[in-house]
Amino acid sequence: MTKIAKLASAAVLMLTGIASPVFAQAVQSRSAAHNSISTKTPVARTGARRIRVRRGTRVYDGTWSVVIETTRGNCPAAVRAAVRIIEGRLQADDQSYQVAGRVVPGGVIRVTVSASGQGASGFGRLSRQGGRGRWRTRSGECSGLWTAERRSS
Repeated sequence: MTKIAKLASAAVLMLTGIASPVFAQAVQSRSAAHNSISTKTPVARTGARRIRVRRGTRVYDGTWSVVIETTRGNCPAAVRAAVRIIEGRLQADDQSYQVAGRVVPGGVIRVTVSASGQGASGFGRLSRQGGRGRWRTRSGECSGLWTAERRSS
């Protein structure tokens, strides 16, 4: 992810109330530090597109069970969903909802989920076997916590 993309992601998170200005500063300083280190990133080809595969993201690849709990607002109390991670990118394991996002080396994860015209975004951290974080609806009417558990590699 480029420095501009990271800053844009931080700005979106701040505007939606998901992250604080401190989070944006951390992203900016981490981005500057990352840009000063020379690393080679392997490139995978799929069709005509080139996809950069970041080292360290494949440790999270597999099927995950995610429990989404509402702690504020009038949304369902809890929902369980299956998510696949392939080369660090998140995908829905079911056609009834859409998932977009990615996990980066170190386990930091950002995700958006949508279904039936409604959506939410979240952030958090994964380990090799589990994870947790926070989420918020686009409108801001609901928010809560999520936990994830690895089901398969």
